[in-house]
Amino acid sequence: MRNTILILFMLLSLSSFGKNIGFKAGLGISTLTGTADSNLVGENEKSWGYNKNYNIGFFYNVNATESLSVQTEFLISVKESLYESPSNDYSFNISLEYLEIPLLLKYNTSKNFCVYGGGYFSKLIRSYYNIKGNEINYKYNKTDIMNEFDSGLIGGIIFKYDKLLFDFRYSQGLLNIYKDSKTENFNQVFNVSLGYIFWWLVLNYKIFLIKSFIFPITPSFPASCSIPTLLSLA
Repeated sequence: MRNTILILFMLLSLSSFGKNIGFKAGLGISTLTGTADSNLVGENEKSWGYNKNYNIGFFYNVNATESLSVQTEFLISVKESLYESPSNDYSFNISLEYLEIPLLLKYNTSKNFCVYGGGYFSKLIRSYYNIKGNEINYKYNKTDIMNEFDSGLIGGIIFKYDKLLFDFRYSQGLLNIYKDSKTENFNQVFNVSLGYIFWWLVLNYKIFLIKSFIFPITPSFPASCSIPTLLSLA
C-alpha cells in the first residue's frame, strides 16, 4: 500500500514540472459593439458606452518548448455596458456575468515578457438591466432573452516579475448577446489583471510527502550499540 501511494505521489510530482498554476484577478472597461436597440432604450439608436469589467479565477500553463506554452483559464467575468440618453434624463446599463474559459498560445520573447493570442468560450450565468434616472432606479433580471453562450478572440501581452504576472488583454466577442434580435451587439473588453504563480507550493508539498515515505522517522541508536546488546535489553 505504501509503495502504491509513493509511486502515485512521485508521478504527480514529476507531472508538475514545466507547468504553472496560479490565481488572477483583473479590472478593465467593457462595452457592446453595435448600436443600442431603440425598442430597448426607447430612443433612436445610439452606440453603447464603456462601463466596468472585472474577473477573477485560476490559470494553468503548460510549456511546450522554451519559448512556446499553452494556457487555459477558469474565470468568473462580469462585462457591463452603459447607454446614456442624449438628454441625460436616464442611463441604461447591461451587466453580463459569465463563466469564461480562455485557451491561449503564448510566445515568450524573453524570460519576463510574452505575447499571446487565442480564443475563449463562456457560459452566461446571469444578466441584469439597470435603469437609473431622476426618479428611476430599477434593476431586473433579463437572462431569458440573452444568448446562453459566447465565444470570441483574445490577444495580449504579459510582463513577469518573479511569481507576479501583469496581463494586458483585449477580447472581442463573435456571438450576438441576444437570442432573437435584429440588433446585433457583441462583447468587447479591455482588461488589466494581476496574477500570482503558486504551483511551486504544491510541488514542494508533494516533495515533502515523498520524502516522508522514503525517509520515515526512525529511532536512532549509538553507533556502538550492537544487535545482541539490543536483544539483551528487550
